[in-house]
Amino acid sequence: MLFDLDYILEWINPEPPEEYFSFWVSPCTLKFENVYDLQIEIDRYRTNMPAVDDLELVNVENEIYQWHMGLSEGYISFKSSGFKQFIRKKPILTRRQFLSLAERNGISFSEQTD
Repeated sequence: MLFDLDYILEWINPEPPEEYFSFWVSPCTLKFENVYDLQIEIDRYRTNMPAVDDLELVNVENEIYQWHMGLSEGYISFKSSGFKQFIRKKPILTRRQFLSLAERNGISFSEQTD
């Protein structure tokens, strides 16, 4: 199972007179191997593209990883035998926690890294 998301590598504290955080963000592919026991609960009536709030490794047993991905409008949970992360582009410093389609070169599930 593959996910394409904007990964926040670092939060930058504001320095006066700034009041707001900045973020180093990169487009990223998350690859989960041999996924099973998939559960999805998303309120699609409230949003077209749910934001990932967190990804938590809930448990590891016998080399099987149990994951819980909290979304802005629900969750995805599943088990997998492995996980890889591919940072596809050098980080961009921005005031937003996400990148525009132009900044991230569109949607991609590539495993190629910068």
